[in-house]
Amino acid sequence: MNPADRIRALQDKGQLLAHEAQRLLDALDDTLEHDTDPDPQAPRHDPQPTPVPTRWLTLNAAACSVDVHVDTQSREPRLDVQRGELHLQPRDDGWHVHQGDTEGNANTRPRILQHLQPAKATLTLPQDTGLHLDVTAGTLHLHDVSALTGRLHAGDVKAHGLRAVQLDVHVGDVDVHLDPHPGTHHLRLGVGDLDLHLPHDAHATLHGHVDIGDANAPLPFQTQRHGLVATSIEGTTGTGAATLHASVGTGDLTLHQGEHHA
Repeated sequence: MNPADRIRALQDKGQLLAHEAQRLLDALDDTLEHDTDPDPQAPRHDPQPTPVPTRWLTLNAAACSVDVHVDTQSREPRLDVQRGELHLQPRDDGWHVHQGDTEGNANTRPRILQHLQPAKATLTLPQDTGLHLDVTAGTLHLHDVSALTGRLHAGDVKAHGLRAVQLDVHVGDVDVHLDPHPGTHHLRLGVGDLDLHLPHDAHATLHGHVDIGDANAPLPFQTQRHGLVATSIEGTTGTGAATLHASVGTGDLTLHQGEHHA
């Protein structure tokens, strides 16, 4: 189900009023058609996860599907492009993968969305390298990447092996396996479903909130409904050394703990 269909389905189920659904659809259209992003070479001002990786790779793209892996023996990233256009360049604090002209000019973003074939690639990172997203539309699969920051306007994120996260997704689905380092972590989703997986021995305190939708969590976490459509999750496991803030505008928030994955 694409983001627009998800919004219409929520309206059909009575979870969104007609004017609320139209406002979300208008916002989605504006994001995909008129979005311009800051200079990808400019310094980042996002909150940094704890601990901060020694190096970063920034992925700056309009439309892409990228699988990201980690090679513990490598000192430089590798980019294997199967379709479309992506470029890898060094920068002061790590590396930059961009789509479009040779400088990754943000002004090319509307042209890319209209005319460029969505890129498909496999990206391999050195160990202790964080990934920063500045992506308009895409699908990201992360395998053992330790730190994730940035934003995705529309699309899906699946991540295994995260230790730190500061991520904003406007519309899409997010499925994250997180073993959080002590510190503060944020996951924000506008429209869609957010699944957060914690190990059975995690040390974390979760503050979760859904404006319109459902929240589900196992004990010792507690869920509570607020009014007709809002729900929350609160609770602590282990020492609570990590603080997790997870929010969903419209959709569902589900916490899983102690599950194993391949």
